Amino acid sequence: MALDLDFLDNSPYLLRNENAVRYSKGLIWCITAHEVVASFKLQRPVSMLKANILQIELGIFDEIAVPNTTVVVIFLEPLAESNATSVVFSVVSDSKSSNISNTSLSLLRSSFLSLVLRQSFLHLTSSFGDPFSFEVLKFKGGIKVIPEQTAFLLQRQTFFNFTLNFSIHELLENFDELREQLKAGLHLTSYENIYVSLVNSYGSTVYPPTTVQAAVLLAIGNRSPPLPRLKQLARTITGPHAKNLGLNHTIFGRVKQVRLSSAMQHSLNSRSPSPAPLPHPSHRHHHHHHHHHHHHHHHHHHEVRLALSPAPDTSFEGNPPSGCRVELVGKVKRQLHLAPAVSPVVSSQHPHINKPPAPASNFLPTASTLRFVVLEHSQPPNEDKPAVEAPSSSP
Repeated sequence: MALDLDFLDNSPYLLRNENAVRYSKGLIWCITAHEVVASFKLQRPVSMLKANILQIELGIFDEIAVPNTTVVVIFLEPLAESNATSVVFSVVSDSKSSNISNTSLSLLRSSFLSLVLRQSFLHLTSSFGDPFSFEVLKFKGGIKVIPEQTAFLLQRQTFFNFTLNFSIHELLENFDELREQLKAGLHLTSYENIYVSLVNSYGSTVYPPTTVQAAVLLAIGNRSPPLPRLKQLARTITGPHAKNLGLNHTIFGRVKQVRLSSAMQHSLNSRSPSPAPLPHPSHRHHHHHHHHHHHHHHHHHHEVRLALSPAPDTSFEGNPPSGCRVELVGKVKRQLHLAPAVSPVVSSQHPHINKPPAPASNFLPTASTLRFVVLEHSQPPNEDKPAVEAPSSSP
């Protein structure tokens, strides 16, 4: 019996708007069934990769090297008008009876963030070519990306946050512009900087919306802005003349759900006199093309805990959709240090894999897990649904 996917219509991955990633329903099903899912692209055809899935899994595991986990390739999708393939994989616990531990999740999150920010790169056997376009599709508990930027993180930080209907990936492409426009919109002085991090509560770098967390920091010194300045900033952020916090609608869309931290909210209720308005700095011209940011020295491990929306329910029942083929494949427990892998077999045909090849001596078969591999010539399920945008809540 085919799986009824109507229950997935409320999944965040199926929200339809101009910025949403349009996944096939087969891939949606596979993503929903796992806690941690990521993807990358290879300039190789599906037929070759299908014949070498176990070697790809081993190569990915060797790169991320998180103990007590294993890697499972769950979806292969040919890219339109090219010979490339999107490789979607999940990281799961070695134990069939338990989920990935919090310690392993923390290590895995750090590894993924390094790949997203291009501080490190995924490497596989040379026969597969160089992986590119690494993205996180889902991560249990959400994901927080802190791009490299200059800041003195020993200072107390003044937080506010807001929502943009763009993905983390899209905002990273315009990150320098985002910071510059916020500095201008908030009328920051030459001795003030803004420090920005990007959060997605579903744990995806390719699916909107993104919560932008911002902190106003002193460029010099180890103290937070005085209370009158906090009050002025709070009024600028929440006032009727905020004007989208200075962000260009063409690039970043409409700012939604602006929230102040408790410290800034308290400053609004204080009786301290407000300072005289600061002179507005000259506004930089807002370029409408993408800016790829360059990395500068920063401290990357400073975490500030703000409440995140709960991750979507990942429970499901039923059989996989017609766009996937189910294969019971023995999970393999990887050693952290293994002998070099054998070069993959390149085949011009499209082999039908009924079972994996005999495992090498460094493969230790354990419990079975499901793998879903899209058929190269199969027709994807009908997904032409009208766009539906979640109602906005403006401040």
